[in-house]
Amino acid sequence: MFFFYLTATFAQSIQTMPTESMAPAIYKGQKVKLVEIKVIHRGDVVYYNRPDQDYMGKKVKSGPGVGRIIGMPGDKFEIKESIFYINGSPIKMSKMEKPEKYSSKLDKAFANYNFSVFEVTHKDLKFLMLRDDTPLFVTYPLISIPGGKYFISGDNYNFSYDSKTFGPVDIKDIPFKVEVIE
Repeated sequence: MFFFYLTATFAQSIQTMPTESMAPAIYKGQKVKLVEIKVIHRGDVVYYNRPDQDYMGKKVKSGPGVGRIIGMPGDKFEIKESIFYINGSPIKMSKMEKPEKYSSKLDKAFANYNFSVFEVTHKDLKFLMLRDDTPLFVTYPLISIPGGKYFISGDNYNFSYDSKTFGPVDIKDIPFKVEVIE
């Protein structure tokens, strides 16, 4: 993720996605443009600074990440059995065949994993999510997302270090939107 550190001072920058955390929307190696944020909407893909973590009594830098805005300030948010609930309503997840548009990239990137592709919809939110087929039930307690904070998740659900681990991210730590250019 070295390239993201270089971009923090630029209002707009072309970079290469370093991980598969946003597959299938953005793949490792794909070119992206970082654009300074003016307004954040649910569903936006953003560059953000992860909070430092405690490790054996010491603060450890977590570094930057790329993820999708799922929860907005003021939302009641929780995860039950790996399903996001926004204001008491579960997101709809429809399992689908691997979309042909992504099939070869998915097979190449995840050859050693059993996974499924889901179309995720919820009012103003629509995207594709990858989930490992291994039963894994993530829970996150019901919270009211505080003002100025956002719940961020990678589209590659099982392979994304995001708000599912460290909670909502402050607006001051979300400097860029990410746009795919290649």
